Amino acid sequence: MSSMRKWSRSIENLLGETLNVVLFTSRNKDNRHVENFKERRESFVTTLSADSEALKDRFDRFVQSGVDGEMSRMYISINPRSNEKTSKDLMKKMLSDNFSLARVPEMTARLASKKENIFNPQNVKWMFDVDPHASLDLEYVVETIMLDIAFAYYDPKKPKINIETHRTPNGYAIIVDQHFDTRPILSKWKNVELKRDAMLCAAWDTCRKETK
Repeated sequence: MSSMRKWSRSIENLLGETLNVVLFTSRNKDNRHVENFKERRESFVTTLSADSEALKDRFDRFVQSGVDGEMSRMYISINPRSNEKTSKDLMKKMLSDNFSLARVPEMTARLASKKENIFNPQNVKWMFDVDPHASLDLEYVVETIMLDIAFAYYDPKKPKINIETHRTPNGYAIIVDQHFDTRPILSKWKNVELKRDAMLCAAWDTCRKETK
């Protein structure tokens, strides 16, 4: 009976587990100047966070497997995914379709990315993608947008809003955990795009081959 209870608890833990969708990619857009460049991508799900050393090491291996001067990016979902929902989707797919087993990690990532497989649909984070401004300092722009967000959301009856900022290759990402009318912000800042349930560019690096 003891072993049965342990097995039951392990199943419950597994079904309650959250996953992150990760994408490693080297894009034509970033590498037009690189000779012998070919686009590469690798997608999978993991329980690791973006700051995990194991995930950083895996991304570094992806970077270094490119050609000299090739830039790669690592994206990670800003909203955790449900292991239980994704597992059920994968089992349905495996029963109904013929597909290559070699593509299971990529397929799992694609299924986990579906909006219905978010772990907590009642608490979906949004991301504002901020590009450089034509005439204003980017740091000033980000600080001002954060104030605009706080003002647009403010209501003493609402839960507190948490605002995160992350540097990206081309600008900043601002992530919020509460929803509100974003139209005033988007009409004021033409260099800002709202992305619901987005993937954050959490890391980027360039392959450097040693020359003898």
